[in-house]
Amino acid sequence: MSAKILLADWLRVARTEIAQNLQELAIRLEDYAVCYQLFLSGLSKALLTETELLQHLVSEDGRFPAVADIAPTAILGNCFILAVMPSGHAWVSEAELTWGGVEKGPFKACPWSLPNPVLKGGRPTVDSFLENGQRLDITLQGN
Repeated sequence: MSAKILLADWLRVARTEIAQNLQELAIRLEDYAVCYQLFLSGLSKALLTETELLQHLVSEDGRFPAVADIAPTAILGNCFILAVMPSGHAWVSEAELTWGGVEKGPFKACPWSLPNPVLKGGRPTVDSFLENGQRLDITLQGN
């Protein structure tokens, strides 16, 4: 199985976990288009589709991150932004060497990633994610 197919499967598992976390906050991920903000090699100012994300997460020799946190961070337009933050660990070519092994791969789903001033000492709300979207220095293209 190709690395991109494996990563796509693992990404779906992480998105499912994130959607469940958001439901506890009365937020439905499926009500939005999902866009990705990749914190890797100067790419964090662009919103990526899943296909674009996967292209950046597989090297020419088929390696991919061993660990990558993924967390909901903002709503911008109709786009719910999931930040993908690969760790500094060496990239790997075997599923067994990732953070989550064969079942979860490198993606470690985090409940959310929002700055304290947006949270105001509480749990996130739709308004928190909208406010953080206004703070981002990112261009929304076609989403």
